[in-house]
Amino acid sequence: MNERMSTMESEVQEDLMHLREVVEEFTTLREDHIALKNFVYVGKFFHHEGKDFYVNREQKMSWTDSRRWCQVRGGDLAQPTGDFIAFMQRVYQLILPHVGSAGHEGVWLGGSDIASEGQWFWLSGTKLPNNFPWNGLQPDNTGGIEDCLEIFYQRDGTNDFYNDQVCTYPSYFVCEL
Repeated sequence: MNERMSTMESEVQEDLMHLREVVEEFTTLREDHIALKNFVYVGKFFHHEGKDFYVNREQKMSWTDSRRWCQVRGGDLAQPTGDFIAFMQRVYQLILPHVGSAGHEGVWLGGSDIASEGQWFWLSGTKLPNNFPWNGLQPDNTGGIEDCLEIFYQRDGTNDFYNDQVCTYPSYFVCEL
């Protein structure tokens, strides 16, 4: 009888542990659903060279927080390929209404040289191409602390370019879905 009670107690404990796992998974799915629902109503979507992108122009965050925001919603910071100028222009069309009173705005993308200074890679591990359209002296690593890739926009569109920026700087960002 004691052996049977011990077996039943063990089975109840296993069932309880499984139930806790199911509740935890449900809670995570619910949180993801709420996040995804919110994701749809903030910012703008666009398609570029076979990929879908989302411009978050409502909240400025650091590069790391921007990446986490995209990942929670099933994406990552954007890693465009092909025509980088066309990509930059498409984002400009969506970000222009949100350029602040300073007349310029930065937008995070998924590239950095965090692992090795001067060696720029996308989050996927792919090296940025040699023909990547940095502007002028960029990347310049001003102050020795600029390790994250942004697109820098002027309100009038006269001086838009890919730039290295301090990763903790709060900016809008583009997610790749």
